[in-house]
Amino acid sequence: MMKLRLTILCLFVASCSQNRAPQVRLQGDAEGFDAALEDGMVPDGGGSPNDFDALASDQGPPDGSAQPVDALIASADTDPARLDMDVIQDMMLDLMPMDRGQAEGDAESAPERIEGRMCPQAWGLRALQDGGEDGWFASGSTDDTISYTEGSCGGGSGQHIYSFIAPTDGHYAIRLNGATFAQLGFAALYVRTSCDEPQTEVACDARREPQAVVSLHLPAQQIVYIFVDGIRSGQFPTTGGYTLQIFRQQPPGLDSAAAWMNPDTASTRVDLDGRLGNVPLAGVVYRFYDLANQVIPVRGSHEPIQLGLVFDLSDEGDGAPLFSGIAEFPSDVPFERLGDVASLDVAVYDQLGGRSDTVRVPVDAPDIVGLGDPCDRVGARSVCPPGTECFIRDPLQNPEPTCHPVGLNCPADWTIIDLNMFAQQDGQWLYDGDLSRRDPPLERHGVGTCPGATGFNDVFSFTAPQRALYRFETGGERGDTILWARRQCGVGGAQVEFACNDDIFELGRFSRIEFQLEADETAYLFVDSFGIDNRAAYRLSATAR
Repeated sequence: MMKLRLTILCLFVASCSQNRAPQVRLQGDAEGFDAALEDGMVPDGGGSPNDFDALASDQGPPDGSAQPVDALIASADTDPARLDMDVIQDMMLDLMPMDRGQAEGDAESAPERIEGRMCPQAWGLRALQDGGEDGWFASGSTDDTISYTEGSCGGGSGQHIYSFIAPTDGHYAIRLNGATFAQLGFAALYVRTSCDEPQTEVACDARREPQAVVSLHLPAQQIVYIFVDGIRSGQFPTTGGYTLQIFRQQPPGLDSAAAWMNPDTASTRVDLDGRLGNVPLAGVVYRFYDLANQVIPVRGSHEPIQLGLVFDLSDEGDGAPLFSGIAEFPSDVPFERLGDVASLDVAVYDQLGGRSDTVRVPVDAPDIVGLGDPCDRVGARSVCPPGTECFIRDPLQNPEPTCHPVGLNCPADWTIIDLNMFAQQDGQWLYDGDLSRRDPPLERHGVGTCPGATGFNDVFSFTAPQRALYRFETGGERGDTILWARRQCGVGGAQVEFACNDDIFELGRFSRIEFQLEADETAYLFVDSFGIDNRAAYRLSATAR
């Protein structure tokens, strides 16, 4: 049988396991995939949907354990379809495996056009509306519609059938949404090359919600039949109003990348910049190489690893959407091979499997920076000198991490504010903070022995300049604070607390604690609120008695 390359997105596991439909066997193909979507670019200004909530709600972050698959129509019979979990995971993204040791530059072979059969006259065939750059559209209601067939992933409630002729070779996305007051609730969407032959199905998605999405690669002039249907549960069909959209996929473009790896810890960082396509981004795919340009296996596999990532989006000013992202991860390269890592192939992919060209970049070792210098908290791009750690000390003064001396047992990702830096001429130490702020957000540092704290608070270090009794108290115009101090920063419990207080009578709903410190002894102070409703601006003061 002639082969048609496609991407199948089946994002609702329960609806993919119905056992009434014909089986389509999927065969993995190990051909290169770097230009998997190059042939199907949308022209500049091409249209796209505004959101992909239906896709994102089911897909979730990509799982690095799932091995990418290029699905091919290989053979078909009439056995019930039973798609197990591994197959469903493999079909999530069209990221095909590559030959070992080769760069990801091989173009995806164009699919061959398949001649199919038209629909029987009784089934009826509907026309799509040409929306120009925005694609093709249709709408209607499947209420009171006769059911003639069903898809391998579900259906059988009653179909509206549309024929679509691909104008050029490329990747096309088909999106079905329930619409109107009586919407199509449990949507089923499937595509065939022959209208009345279930074994020619090339894509199927059915969910117990009013959305379905499929994506497939079509050759020029390929005719396919698109079925709008609903999941049937026993004697209860699903019908209703819907909208249907077809559009050409435009993959993202990766303009630049840079990579670093710490050979001692395997911490890795990759910085990415590029141009957004017409589908939201989902993550990165990468693979390591040695000086001989041979693949270094990761997790026992020579295949690329995919990693979900949240990107920052911006507008260039002329309407061109841009993205940037920072991927930080442990490389999982075998320890004995960490010193062999020389370069990295990296690409970005979107939520429908559209993938950028691959960029190969050198993998640099981290720089050693000095005390007070900006730093990388995972230690991949830069490393702080011994005796210091990379963290944000005072987010109100400097929201970026820098190298600071470490307090005893302070977790590296905590923001520690040095109260000694706020000495006043009268001998006090004063710091003005705000527990109601949103940026930067409060960090979770736990609670003291006083009840009522939220666990999200500001933490301070204070080193006594001389032996004395020190008083710490909070004040403000409104709010209700809880204040406690520890001998050890990241360890909770009464055994490490100097003191804890909620309210002092003369301070109203503010707090005061007193305890003795030896010269050069450090205490860690926590300012929290009594419940989240009492978060407000505050002043923390320290005096020697």
